[in-house]
This record gives sequence, structure tokens and C-alpha cells, in this order.
Amino acid sequence: MRKRSDDMRKKYRLSTKLTKKEVPIAASLAAKAFADSPCYVEIFPDRKGREAFLAWMFERNFLLRLNDDCFRCTYDGDKLVSFFMFLKPGLPHPSFCDMLRVGLLGGLVFYGLRVIYRLLVTKNWFEDRERVVLGKRSGTMVRLERMTVLPEYQGKGIGTYALSSALEEADEEGLSVILGTQEKRNVKFYKRLGFKVVDECHVNIGKGYVNWTMVREPKAK
Repeated sequence: MRKRSDDMRKKYRLSTKLTKKEVPIAASLAAKAFADSPCYVEIFPDRKGREAFLAWMFERNFLLRLNDDCFRCTYDGDKLVSFFMFLKPGLPHPSFCDMLRVGLLGGLVFYGLRVIYRLLVTKNWFEDRERVVLGKRSGTMVRLERMTVLPEYQGKGIGTYALSSALEEADEEGLSVILGTQEKRNVKFYKRLGFKVVDECHVNIGKGYVNWTMVREPKAK
């Protein structure tokens, strides 16, 4: 196991920085990975335009967090091959001015009120559900989001390698990590890394879908 980790370290470079120039690349990577995720299908039913919408939305979200030390990137040379967000508790919420600055409110013009309304309804549902499930622990955990690996690099252990490094970081700080997924195949992957399902429920939005909330507790030092 250690030899494999050493081999990965020699071949792939990890970084906690995402440059402004790389934001569109990361957004496009995430949009392709999440285009068929059930929650986004309900938010933007048109498959043809969904990926473009997600790329637009993710790009603005990433710009909002560019200086918050929450990106975890993996490179093959200079090529970004894996990416996720590792949002630690206590990060400030973006202000209205911040949203204006990155053009997030332009979604009303580009994609219409219905899409933005469904986006907000979904966001509120997940936030409310998390408060119910976690109670007083809500807001105290690292949030794992947008875990993606380029298709041609999948199956090589890159996602496990990159995420394991971030989880070691959380262990050192004594922080639990939370994530949500609507795809059952992801549950097995995250379980291998120490996550446990703390909630499995039906999301009654649109045609509906299942959401799994998973939490990984920090390992003792």
C-alpha cells in the first residue's frame, strides 16, 4: 500500500491552489462529471443545455471561493486530472456583492427564473435536511464537494490517492467530513475511505431521487 502511494506521489502532483486561469477547466471537468446526477437533471431537465449550465454555475461558485484554500487538485505534469472542494467549517458566506462580482445573478437572464427557482429549492431542501440529520453538529464538518476525475484517468486510483491525502489533513485537525451523493455507485467508493451512511432518504423534488448523506469521523492520532 505504501509503495503504491509512493508511486502515485512520484507520478502525480497534489496542490491546494487553483488559479483563476484554471477555473474554467475545473468547472468544465465538474460539469461533465455531474451532468447526469439526479439532482441536476431535475434542476435543468434539458440534457443538451445542462452541461453548459453546470459549467457556468460551477465556474462562478469556484470564483467565489478562489481565495478560501478549499480546492484540492491533482496534476499529471501541468494537466489537471482530478479536482474537488474541501470546505472547512467557518468559511464566510459569499455576500451579495460577491455574487454580483462573479456574475452569479446573471443566471436569471441566461437560464430563466424556473431553472434558478429549482436550483434554490434544491439547495434549501438539502440544507434543511442536513440540519435535521446532524442537529448541533451541522456546520462543524468539512464539506466534500465536486469530486471528479478525468474519464481517461479513472480506474487508476487517482481519486483515492487525492482524497486520502485530504482526509489525512482532516484527521490532523480532528475534523469530520461530510458529503452527499445521489448515485449509489459512489456510496461503495466512499465507504472504502471510511465514510458511513448517516441518512438515506427520498428527495421529493420533480420526479424524485434518493440522496445518501455520508460522514467520516477523524481517525485517532
